[in-house]
Amino acid sequence: MNLSRYQEHYSLSHRLKRYGWYVINRTLFRMMATNAMKVPRNLLLRLFGAKIPLVSLVYPSSRIWAPWNLSMGEYACIGPDTEIYNKAPIVGMGVTIGTGAVVGARSTVFRDVAPWTVVGGNPAKFIKQRTLR
Repeated sequence: MNLSRYQEHYSLSHRLKRYGWYVINRTLFRMMATNAMKVPRNLLLRLFGAKIPLVSLVYPSSRIWAPWNLSMGEYACIGPDTEIYNKAPIVGMGVTIGTGAVVGARSTVFRDVAPWTVVGGNPAKFIKQRTLR
């Protein structure tokens, strides 16, 4: 399969929404650093279309590609330094994504993801251990 010429085309409204979220995520979202700011962070995610209960925890250092596709259950947690490239809802109820974990595109996570691992698939399975050099 040759994917060298594959291109994804997004509408102008989608690109503007992505740019707006990028600016908010890199500034305001990250400044809400304490655990006491959990509810305002969740409200900010809701403002961008996330379906997230106020009791869920999303660390400010996490990078979420599209919050309008984020759907989390109660008491679910997205840990620090995680990258969520979500083109569809991926995190189930009560699931914790560990520090530095990477969840692959279009994956569905039903179990906790260990810190510094890479998972992918539907349902998500362990791919490899993540190491920084």
